[in-house]
Amino acid sequence: MPVEENYSFRFTVGNGFVKSSSRMAERKWVVLYTNDNKLLYEQELYNNHSYSFDLSEKNLNVHLITLQDYPEKRSNTNFYDISVYTDINPSHWILGSEPEDWETSHPIGSITVDLNDINLANIYSKKLKSSNQNCDIINTYENVYEVEQYYYPDDIWLMVKENPLGLPRYKWFPDVGFNESVSVSFDKLDEMTHYVDVDFPSNSSMVLYIEGDDPLTGFYELYDVYLNTTSSGSTSVRAYYPENTFNAFWTYYQVNNGGSSDFMIANCNEIPKEFETIKINTNILNRKLNNFEAKIVGKADICSFSWIYSDEKNNAFFHYIVNGESNTNLNYKPPSIPEAIKDLHPETLDLSKLKYYRAYYKDYSLINGFQDYIGATMIEQRKMNIKGSRLLYKHITDDETKGTPQQNHIEILHELRQKHIDFK
Repeated sequence: MPVEENYSFRFTVGNGFVKSSSRMAERKWVVLYTNDNKLLYEQELYNNHSYSFDLSEKNLNVHLITLQDYPEKRSNTNFYDISVYTDINPSHWILGSEPEDWETSHPIGSITVDLNDINLANIYSKKLKSSNQNCDIINTYENVYEVEQYYYPDDIWLMVKENPLGLPRYKWFPDVGFNESVSVSFDKLDEMTHYVDVDFPSNSSMVLYIEGDDPLTGFYELYDVYLNTTSSGSTSVRAYYPENTFNAFWTYYQVNNGGSSDFMIANCNEIPKEFETIKINTNILNRKLNNFEAKIVGKADICSFSWIYSDEKNNAFFHYIVNGESNTNLNYKPPSIPEAIKDLHPETLDLSKLKYYRAYYKDYSLINGFQDYIGATMIEQRKMNIKGSRLLYKHITDDETKGTPQQNHIEILHELRQKHIDFK
């Protein structure tokens, strides 16, 4: 008689994984199923706790369920997210982490910036920032601004653009002293004349966005350097940057073609001259969640498919996403949601109401396949913000849901960059 093997699946929940504020409260659960949808365990998660589950089999489906409740919204808005990870072996997952112990988590002073004769009312775009604080230039008839100071010394970055087609002008103030004042006139601003020409694939629209790193705080605080968006179908775009100012850049490229969009984020010493894309083809044979079937040909570290339900009248939203391997045939049937969770909002958590929304693909230069992705994000918590790393991302939205509100390019950038850096 064969000896039954036993396995242990452990989850350690860090501080801040389950979020809570005066405006929003979260609840989170982990639910373990076999590959044939037998429910093994369900457990609500709390910060700074560990949970261990004894198992007699491997190849599990792990469901991470999130409820976000917004009591201040009308009718008490609730948003559910179920993220499914397929074909997972028991191990030790670390969910969330301790917050960074920033030495300067509070401002220590303020820096006065005098823009002298710069007529902000005639400036198309403007950015003013210290190492840890953006300064919103709203009143264009004022030329003196106070910027919170978090470091001593600190850095100040100013960039202005007179019109959409003009070259940016900038001034970099390094090593600004405690509560010091700096000033600049328009004729003392440097013109951003250094550039590289970036080749893009054919597209209906594109975005090129560059940020410079912060030598004081690393890559957690970045400076806006250059933004170019166009719907002219350009395949060669000039990317401008300041010379001898930043040690490295985060570059963000995006091209759109109908319901398909490709993204590339790179952390680099030099601006990339070519836009890489994920080479993958997906044939969706059945888009219904209750019997989803897709044939995936090509390489990506993680393939994800999502379904949505939105009831704006009752402020209820439900997002369901299935994550797995690329270059495979994916067949998925959802298990029933545990009754204790479903009973919280049974009208929202109705799987039959979900409609297929989008396919996502991500490929990281420092990861090799889906199991390595799980290891990097859930087990080892690898840091991925080293120079030379890059992330490719592709999403293809279904024709029937193109009317769903989309994030703008800056929102997507910040979301992807955070995942690229911290894998949250």
